Amino acid sequence: MKGAESQTARALLGIAITFSLGSALFALLKAVALLSYPLNQKRVDEIERALAARRAANPDPGIGS
Repeated sequence: MKGAESQTARALLGIAITFSLGSALFALLKAVALLSYPLNQKRVDEIERALAARRAANPDPGIGS
């Protein structure tokens, strides 16, 4: 990559920090989303029953089956 060999140590550190903090922030956002989603066995069973009812009402497999 042209110019990569001319990056200063400070620029490289800035790039590394940006990618590290960006990834960490994204991981924290994912954790918050997962923790706030109320998924337990009871909820899984409800979802499965709803999906089974949908499939029974529309037996045509359609796309993706």
